[in-house]
Amino acid sequence: DKDNQIINGGKALAAMEGKWNAEVKSWMNGPDAPPTVSKGTSVNSMILGGRYLKEEFTSEMMNQ
Repeated sequence: DKDNQIINGGKALAAMEGKWNAEVKSWMNGPDAPPTVSKGTSVNSMILGGRYLKEEFTSEMMNQ
């Protein structure tokens, strides 16, 4: 039933809860140019009774 789908969906999202380091690659100057690499951090937490995953992502872009 629908309630079980919501509960199971929340459990799947809960697997992504926590703090994660990220490396983001962007190809700003075309596919043949080397990518720009940025570092970032993602902090994920379950909210609203475990039904939603909230992500707070922080990173640098173009060395800023």
